[in-house]
Amino acid sequence: MDALPEARPEFRPPDGYRRVLLTLAWDGGPYAGWQSQPNAPSVQDTLHAAFGRLGDGAFRPVAAGRTDAGVHAEAMPVHVDVPGGFRVPAAKLARALNAWLPPSVSVLDAHEAPAGFHARFSCTERRYVYRLLVSPQRHPLWHGRALHLPGGWMPAP
Repeated sequence: MDALPEARPEFRPPDGYRRVLLTLAWDGGPYAGWQSQPNAPSVQDTLHAAFGRLGDGAFRPVAAGRTDAGVHAEAMPVHVDVPGGFRVPAAKLARALNAWLPPSVSVLDAHEAPAGFHARFSCTERRYVYRLLVSPQRHPLWHGRALHLPGGWMPAP
C-alpha cells in the first residue's frame, strides 16, 4: 500500500497529541488479522501493547486497511497518535517498538506524520501479491507464503 500525505485538517490528532507514521510488516500466521478481536490475537493489539511498554497515552493504532486471518503484510502504513510529551523520538521509535514486538511483527520505519495525514483515508493505492509455487514437490520455506501447485498447472494463455 502506498500512502501519500493529503493535508486534511479534519484528520489532525487531538489537541496535545502528535501523529506518528509507521510502516509495518508482519507474518499473519499467528494473527486473526489486523483488527482487534475479542478472543484472538491481532496485529493492532500487539502493536498497541508495545506502545504501552514505552509509555502511557498512545491511542489505538490505525492502519491503511484491514487484513484477514493469516494474511501477511510487507509494508502497511499505520498511524498512532501519541501524547505531545511522548518520550521516544520518532527517529528511534521503530527500534524501540521492535524491542517489545514479537518476531512476527516489525516496524520498518517511523517518522512524524505529515499534517492532515490519516493512514486509512490518505492511502491511495493497495497492492496485493499472490504467489504460486509450481513445483512437483512442496518447499518448506514457501509454506504459508505461496499456493503449491504440484501438477505443473499453468493458467491458459
